[in-house]
Amino acid sequence: MKKIVCFLLAICFAFPAVACGRPAGQEPDDGTDQSQQQGQTDDGGTEQGGSGEEPSPAEETLKLSARMFDNARVNLNDADSIGLIAEEEEDPVFEGETINRTYLVSFREDGTFEKITFVFTSTDAYSDGSYEVTQEQIEPYPVNLFVTEEFIFVAYSNFEADAGLFENPEHSRNFDRSDENFAIDRSTGKLYSLNDLDSFYVCGDQVVSTDGVGLGTDSYYCLSAENGALTVTDLMPNKNIYVYGTSADAFGNIFVCNDSVARKEGNIVYVTERVGIGDDGYAYVLRNDNYYGGLDASYTIKRYGADGVLQESWDFTDTVIRFAGEYSSEEDGYVVLLRDEMYVLRVNGSDSWYATWAGGAAHTYDPVAEIFMTREIPVSANVLVSEEFGEIWYYDLTSEKRIDGYDPYVESFGNQGLVMQGDSLYSENGGVFVRVEDARGTLIYKLEETTDGNGLPSVQAVLYREIEYDANVLTIQPLN
Repeated sequence: MKKIVCFLLAICFAFPAVACGRPAGQEPDDGTDQSQQQGQTDDGGTEQGGSGEEPSPAEETLKLSARMFDNARVNLNDADSIGLIAEEEEDPVFEGETINRTYLVSFREDGTFEKITFVFTSTDAYSDGSYEVTQEQIEPYPVNLFVTEEFIFVAYSNFEADAGLFENPEHSRNFDRSDENFAIDRSTGKLYSLNDLDSFYVCGDQVVSTDGVGLGTDSYYCLSAENGALTVTDLMPNKNIYVYGTSADAFGNIFVCNDSVARKEGNIVYVTERVGIGDDGYAYVLRNDNYYGGLDASYTIKRYGADGVLQESWDFTDTVIRFAGEYSSEEDGYVVLLRDEMYVLRVNGSDSWYATWAGGAAHTYDPVAEIFMTREIPVSANVLVSEEFGEIWYYDLTSEKRIDGYDPYVESFGNQGLVMQGDSLYSENGGVFVRVEDARGTLIYKLEETTDGNGLPSVQAVLYREIEYDANVLTIQPLN
């Protein structure tokens, strides 16, 4: 008997690819159409083609290796989201024992799902040129999954999936060298082995970082799939230069934040300051005229244009800008630009503050008051949520603020309210979530902006995912 234990959901998005780099492998011209989206052909199949040895016939199993998916594409069936499920199955080796067997699945709008299949090119003259392989025919299990707008990253292993994968949303960004790791090009469905990379962390739509052992820095690589080949580009070949992060805007520019180089090479922009990406797709820099910052300094926002060059002047729309933490253990911070106001928010609640346009240089702001909340995350440019002693509250940034003039801090907003009970607020893939633990499971709620009965901004909690845990039940009989 099979029993679903839990699942990990990954949302898919459509987004144009950015080209960069050096070919890692080349697929011959076999006359296939590379322009189909999500790996689908007009008749609902998956487009074919590829190079490498042909795998075992469909009735046999595929062994764990870096080449086990050569010549294969993923059949996504126009999925809006994909994920991993774990089913409790009988152990094929030890009778009476069970294992957690994981599968890649595509989810339907009603919450049901189907297991993803792999389509291989066949050289058999009597076949139609392709055949399907189900996941039951593949010996290793998928044990990790992470989806970006360009790629689906998936790891396979002969070992049972770690239960922590389904509980820690950040764990899925980490891919270990002990597994077989693959990248699936979302525009074609074609799989590429990442076996040549060391353990890596997915830090952007198409950027991964690997540990620079003994070099004092991580190495950052840009992945790009074009004409059947995966291109992998080292974004900083000189390992004497420290790179502390990368960002990619909506216009194809990749910003490499480092301590030495400031110049532009094609779509790669080397910068010596931290860059954040706004919801509007532009790259921003936040600067201050005081090293210590806080309420004693003015702050100037600068923006890179679509061409990857700093703009002399620009007109902004309301946007939320995410800045990565300076250290891997730190959470991201946010800057909210809202008309003539600016909010600088630290997720951990330290040194968050509110500022207004100074009226002098364009886009320069003077801090007005601190914001004393436990933990703040913007849901949109209009509304933020905060975790307050076991409760989740929303605050309308467009409403009137009550500021204590003696010891300046934002005491309250004209429009604020309780969203739900909860104390595990976090952000993931652009969404804001609350994790609630129950005796028999974990509930994940997504926080979404809405309006109240008066038409004012508000926030609602929508059940997003449920993880159930099995209970061990013992029946004890009396001795007499």
